[in-house]
Amino acid sequence: PSLKIERMDKPEPRPIRADEVSAGLAKAGQVVLGYAEMVRSWWSENLSARPNEIRFSDATYLSVGGVQDRIHGFGTWRKAESEALVVVFTPPQCEYWSFQLCNLWQENLDNYEDGQGYVTKFTSSVEPDGSVRVVIAERNPCIGGNWIDSFGHTLGICSLRFIKTMGAPEVKIYPLSLEQLEGEGVTCLVEDIAIVSGEVKD
Repeated sequence: PSLKIERMDKPEPRPIRADEVSAGLAKAGQVVLGYAEMVRSWWSENLSARPNEIRFSDATYLSVGGVQDRIHGFGTWRKAESEALVVVFTPPQCEYWSFQLCNLWQENLDNYEDGQGYVTKFTSSVEPDGSVRVVIAERNPCIGGNWIDSFGHTLGICSLRFIKTMGAPEVKIYPLSLEQLEGEGVTCLVEDIAIVSGEVKD
């Protein structure tokens, strides 16, 4: 079935006025400036102080239009091109989850062309113990898990969200040499190099 709605009187559109164009452009400029300031403040006043950590915060998430039925963690990632970051967490029971890698402007590095900028509940490779391992690196080290290409970027923002869940997981991020990871595999993911985060801020 289909539904067609048609206005019958069809008034002729009037010419746009110069003041309307001016007001519209001014509003568009304010939107751009507002978003740029939001990202700048997130980075300089919050995220940059804790590299390679993810913190779950309702206040931060809801401040940008988030919804109540999910937990959303934000963090930063930072590494040299010769390095890798291995993110490990065990998803709690939930309807959906996703881990996303972005640049400083919260733009996904590869959202649509190859779908290589994120991992989700339905695309991930899960370990036998239920944990998920995400490798952020310039090339795939072929150690299993889920690889996300950093595309020449050395720092940015990442997010981890869970929809219709009861809590947030602990998150461990292992920074190490990509060459070492390729040579030694998961045996080099030792606890004394892990950055542990995932705490709920509010």
